Amino acid sequence: MENTSLTSQYKLWQFEEIASYNKNTTLVMNTETKRLMIKKEMPAEELELHKQLTSLRHKNIVSILDAVSINGKCIVLEQFISGQTLEEKLQSHTLSEPEAAEIICQICDGLAFIHKHQIVHRDLTPSNVMITDDGIIKIIDFDISRFQKTTSRKDTFILGTEGYAAPEQFGFKQSGPQTDIYALGVLLNVMLTNAFPNETLWNGKFKNIILKCIEIDDTKRYPDVTRLKNAIQNKKTSGRNPFEKILCHIPGFRGENQLVSIFSAIGYFLMIVYCIGCYSTYANNADQAFFIAKSQFFLFFIPILFFSNFMHFQNKLPFLRNRNTKLIRILFNVLAAVSLVAGIFMLSSISNFRS
Repeated sequence: MENTSLTSQYKLWQFEEIASYNKNTTLVMNTETKRLMIKKEMPAEELELHKQLTSLRHKNIVSILDAVSINGKCIVLEQFISGQTLEEKLQSHTLSEPEAAEIICQICDGLAFIHKHQIVHRDLTPSNVMITDDGIIKIIDFDISRFQKTTSRKDTFILGTEGYAAPEQFGFKQSGPQTDIYALGVLLNVMLTNAFPNETLWNGKFKNIILKCIEIDDTKRYPDVTRLKNAIQNKKTSGRNPFEKILCHIPGFRGENQLVSIFSAIGYFLMIVYCIGCYSTYANNADQAFFIAKSQFFLFFIPILFFSNFMHFQNKLPFLRNRNTKLIRILFNVLAAVSLVAGIFMLSSISNFRS
């Protein structure tokens, strides 16, 4: 087993450089598998934490593939993520509350996982949050992350990004999970206003959540990211009647674009009228009614469910966790297209019921 592990590790490090992002970060491609990876050089003291990260896998954090010590430096290979950073997304427009809430909740899931392993990220900024091509949020860049040290009274090194760094990162106290919660409050405000809270504070229903996250006294912030996520989800649906809570999950009504919602409503109405018309025109007995129902299931229900990834069900299936999410989306899209074609052929044959 040890020889197999060493062989796999050796093969992992057989790569060629493709492009350089900066003097410490390079895009590389494995010469055998053609897999793209990110190679980073960082100080030697980062080795222990990144070694720990190589054993951790979660859909909302970047996968650290390997970390070694070479010439007094920590060299890290990590997963290449196809997509855009949150910073790039915010260059064109601010986000709506539902959009921002979805991103923060996925970040909370990733943070809950690393916090459980006593790791604090300490640098949650728009540039360190990736949005994959299929909409999954991934936390990247653990370059200044630290193990939580309950025995220390304050951080040894003063590190963090101005505006997002919590007060304790400036030498007043030891960093902990509440440090990341502070950054999440700032991040939520930036997504909604494109400004820091001390410049422009969001005045919507997430205002009090932001203020609680950025309390100077870390004991007044949320005790953990799960409580923060619950608070956001409660606010997201507060004030909605049961019908609105169901409607907000239906494709076409999940965003804030009213024009899209209008066209979606028209489309769903025509679909319902067509389905009812099929029964009243062609169904002469129970067997024919069942065949029509099955045809409509293939024509409408499966494509809508699979194409839209309704309620992100694809990412919640246990046997698909930690898989290549882009390939999963392609697979479900293919299945949806096959179902659509099958439904068309099945419904095209119901005219024979008249004869």
